[in-house]
Amino acid sequence: MPAIEHDFSNACARFRRAEEQLLRVLDALAAARADERVLDITAVRMRAREVEREVLAAWDQLERSRVAYWRSRANEARDQIRRVLPPLLAASIQFMRFAGDSTAVKESIAHEIAQFPLPDVDLGTVIPWQPLESAVLARADNEVF
Repeated sequence: MPAIEHDFSNACARFRRAEEQLLRVLDALAAARADERVLDITAVRMRAREVEREVLAAWDQLERSRVAYWRSRANEARDQIRRVLPPLLAASIQFMRFAGDSTAVKESIAHEIAQFPLPDVDLGTVIPWQPLESAVLARADNEVF
């Protein structure tokens, strides 16, 4: 597993562990409220806020890892374009000139290429392309007040 995928995997595991911890604290808070244990409610709510901050920090790291992965993939694709396209572009222009077309310039060909419809892309990974959502953080938003 490449390092950047490993970083995402580690961040995901850290986030899931933090979410599980927050879920336990939220359940404890709900139980304290149900039993009307006022002193426990305050203490557990404070703990819930602390754990929620930890989950948010883990989510931020996870999101940074996710974005870094996709930025890396975009850079790899761009590098491949830079390696493959110039020789093809040069050959096309040269061949057009050999055929008597003196108007062939790389800008016109690049403009034409930019108009091509883009095909679907096989992502080839389980790393999500959208930010992860967290039902546990949504629950914390509703219950920790």
